[in-house]
Amino acid sequence: MKKGVFFAVMILGIMTVSSLKAQFSVGPGIVYGTEIKTIGVDGVVHYAFPGKIGLMGGFTYFFEKDHVTWSAVDVDATYDFYKMGDNGSLYALAGVDFLHSKVKVGAIEATGNDTGVNIGAGWKISMGTKASLVPELRYTFGGGDFLRVGVKLMFGLGASK
Repeated sequence: MKKGVFFAVMILGIMTVSSLKAQFSVGPGIVYGTEIKTIGVDGVVHYAFPGKIGLMGGFTYFFEKDHVTWSAVDVDATYDFYKMGDNGSLYALAGVDFLHSKVKVGAIEATGNDTGVNIGAGWKISMGTKASLVPELRYTFGGGDFLRVGVKLMFGLGASK
């Protein structure tokens, strides 16, 4: 019974994703964290619902500085508030940030976690039918207040427009 339900859910999921994949985009990016004072790399997935709303998830790894490494997991809603025809759009974002830090000095290691609230804005600059260059500013309020300035290269998954 459980295998049958699992198989049915998998088939339904595959059918749903294959019909919706035109609204998914994924891509890598590079960011600078102001209070962290180091560069990071990130991977982002964005799903654009019909209309102006989207959902974005990402993971950022900040390179070690002063024996500390940081990583962040973000879940944000996006809202396209200005379309520039086929050339792109400006969007606002708001969501949640889960920040993890690890300090390692010799054999001593300590970790910490903070949860924050993100607000920000970005500019999707169309680079053809499947790619966009996306500069973005994002401020995280909470235990780890910091500004992220970055750019990512997003690739659409699915058929061309």
